[in-house]
Amino acid sequence: MRGGWRLLAVVSLLCAATVCSAVRWPSGPKLPVPSNWELDQLRSDFGGGPMLRSVTFTVTSDKPSDLSMRFITEDSSGRTTKASWTGPQNGELLPVENLPGSKFGIDRKGHEQLLLADGTTLDGVLSISKDKGTLLLRETLTTKDGNSYPQVLMFNPMD
Repeated sequence: MRGGWRLLAVVSLLCAATVCSAVRWPSGPKLPVPSNWELDQLRSDFGGGPMLRSVTFTVTSDKPSDLSMRFITEDSSGRTTKASWTGPQNGELLPVENLPGSKFGIDRKGHEQLLLADGTTLDGVLSISKDKGTLLLRETLTTKDGNSYPQVLMFNPMD
C-alpha cells in the first residue's frame, strides 16, 4: 500500500503542476511567474482513491517553448516527494526530475499525460475559473493493476 500512496502523491503532484499550463489557452490569462499554488482538499475529489495531505507547486517559467515547475507533495503517511519538470508545451513526453523512469507532457491547450515507470498513467484536461482564483484539473488516473480513478483536483493561489 505504501507504493500506492507514493504513486498517488507523485501523480497528483504532477497534475497540480500541469494546471498552470491551462493559462496558455488563447482564451485564458497567463499565470504570473513565479506563482505558487496549493491543492484545495475540501473542494477536490479523488474519485475514491487515497487522499493527499498537501500538494504545492511553483511555476518558474510559462512560455510555449519552456514551461518549468517545481512540486512538493505530502501523502497521508507524511512522506514528502519533491520533483520538477521543464519542457515545451507541445505534448511531447519528457523525463520528470527526481522520478526515475517517469515522463510527462502537456500541450498548449491543456491536455496532459503522465507515464510512471511502473506503468501507471494519468490523462487530464485543465481549465481556470473566470475569476482566475482556481485552477481545475479533470483527470483519470489508471494504476498499473488497471484500477481507474476519475479525479477533479482544484488549486488555489498561495498568497
